[in-house]
Amino acid sequence: VEKNLATYGPARQVIEAPFVIVAGNGTAAPNRMKIETWATRDPHTCHDTHIGYADLRSAAVYLANLHRTAYETNVGVWRDFRDTPLREHRAQNEEATHDALPHLPSHLLDTHNVILVGGPRENRVTNHFLQQGLLPVKFGPQDAQDDMPAIPDAAFAIGRCVFAGPGIGLVTTFPMLSGVDFTKVSGDGGNLGLLVLGTDSLGLRDALSMGMCVYV
Repeated sequence: VEKNLATYGPARQVIEAPFVIVAGNGTAAPNRMKIETWATRDPHTCHDTHIGYADLRSAAVYLANLHRTAYETNVGVWRDFRDTPLREHRAQNEEATHDALPHLPSHLLDTHNVILVGGPRENRVTNHFLQQGLLPVKFGPQDAQDDMPAIPDAAFAIGRCVFAGPGIGLVTTFPMLSGVDFTKVSGDGGNLGLLVLGTDSLGLRDALSMGMCVYV
């Protein structure tokens, strides 16, 4: 079957070349309870649509630890771009804190595949690939147009199917460049990405459980 936006995959192809994991900065939410680890979280407290940096960072570290357990190799975990244009971005480590990840150097996207944690409103790198038209997903809010239904805020659509509401996760592969011929590419990175997101924190957690299929 010829690869296209609907048939990239399987997901484990992403980790068969050098890759990095990128956590988004998240969306701000007042009075949000801080969840330290995925093991201690209460699913019944996670139905707001805000996904904070702590959630995304924990998810990214979880995936890195999963990779470490499965393959006994380390993978870099980064935070998304600073608030600067992609081509002008030059990453510098933040002032050290107990939980801060270094920002992603943009040149790594030329040489590494990528696992993105967080949708376009939480992760600037995800938004970059969305603006390039490389993601097989549309994100709300969007008004109905032509034969496409409206997409509410914090929802997403695949084709004409709209997914809205609490606890919905998504794992999908995408090409990092337009026109990539996957029958000819080598094992080098910079070709294939994996997007892991949720409509809320509970959805992100469910997406992580789906993401485990990369390692089985």
